[in-house]
Order: sequence, then C-alpha cells, then structure tokens
Amino acid sequence: IFGEFYKALDTTGVDDLLSTYGTFTVFAPTNDAMKAYYADSNATSMEEFLADKTYGDSARFNALKQMVFFQLISTKTYMESEFPESGRFDHKNMMDRYISITYRNETGQLEIIVNGSSRIVLKDQDVHNGVVHGVDRVLVPSNFMLPEFIKTDSRYFMFAEALYWTGLSELLLRERDETYKQTNKDYPDERLYNYTAFVEPNEVYEAAGITSVSGENGDYEHSMLAYAKKVYDPLYPQYAHLTDVTD
Repeated sequence: IFGEFYKALDTTGVDDLLSTYGTFTVFAPTNDAMKAYYADSNATSMEEFLADKTYGDSARFNALKQMVFFQLISTKTYMESEFPESGRFDHKNMMDRYISITYRNETGQLEIIVNGSSRIVLKDQDVHNGVVHGVDRVLVPSNFMLPEFIKTDSRYFMFAEALYWTGLSELLLRERDETYKQTNKDYPDERLYNYTAFVEPNEVYEAAGITSVSGENGDYEHSMLAYAKKVYDPLYPQYAHLTDVTD
C-alpha cells in the first residue's frame, strides 16, 4: 500500500533518517496518492517525474525530497487520540510548516482530514520509533504567499482585487523582518511575519451594492470606494478628503 512512498524515501535517502533513533509521525501517501502526485506533473511514475527536464534534475530531486519531508513530523509521535479537536498540530513538519486536522461526516462515518484535502485511510500504525498514518492524497507544500493564495480562488475575487488595489498586498508578502537582530540567546533567531485573513466571498460585496465588474470605467473600484466613503466618512470626517486608496 505504501510501496511508492517507500521508493521516494529510498531515492531521496530519507529512509536512512527514519531508520535512526527518534520520534516520528508519518503521513504516508498510498500508492494511488503517489501516482496522482506524479500525474500532476504529467508523469506516470517516479522515474518519469524525476526525468522531466523542464526544471532540471536537481530541481526535480529537491521537489521530491521536499514532498517527502512535508509528510513527516520529526519531533513527536501523534496517535489519533492526540490529534487536535480541530486545528493544527503543536509541532511543525520537517518543512517547518504546520499540519492541520479537521473532521467531516458526509457519509455517516467520521473522517479525519489532513490539511483540508487528505483523508486518513489507515491510522495508528505503531512502529518502534514513531507512528504511521496512511493518507489518500499527498500533502503538498504551498509556496503561495497569503494575497497570492486568496487570488487563486474566484469566490474571493473582490476581496483579492481590493488587497492589490489598495496596496495592502505588499504588506502581506513580507515573510521575515530583515532588520531584526537577536540581542539575547533566549530570543528567537529570526522574526517572521504571519497573518490570519478573514475573507468575505463576493456575495457579501454584491449584497452591499458593490459591482463585481472591474473594467476600464473602474466600476468595481468606484463602487467599492463609494461604499467605503458612505460608511467611514461619518465616523472619521478628518479623513474624508483622502482620495489615494493606498493611504
């Protein structure tokens, strides 16, 4: 059931890591999940995936290794009984990202979903130095920054447009504070920027009379600005004269 994933572990040398002493939680993709992962790159096997010259040999190998690392938490064993009720694990995976858990009951049977898309099909496979949970979809790292990710979903088109139109997207593209200097060994090595976005779908804006059409006549921008001025000018009259939407 995990033959393809083991092949990836062996090819990238990560199997040696998992053979050492330690504490690991592994979300292991099934063979079908791995084949679907290859198919996303128009390949039918790991050999074809690695042979794709579009990005070069090393880039393909690194992508495979990063994918493997993304499935692993190397600092703690999480049995199902230790899963969060809903939300992310306390410990990051080996790509320094958090993994989240949600639950759904669409078929009359409770299902555990990892990162919003991968269903656990085999759980609590206890081994000497950790635990393995089988998943039906590879956990793939996202390289999107927050505004870029919002922009990929057409349901939030109007919110995304406003982020870029006002210039707020530039703030949300920050990843780390380059001016930060560690002044005490008890302080973290670096200061990272992290954001939580509460995003309204297009219908919320449309219900307020804001058009979803953004053309040369500035319909979207005009109606968004008109609504904002109607709401905020009475509250903050000292700013009513502003016309620069990036201010």
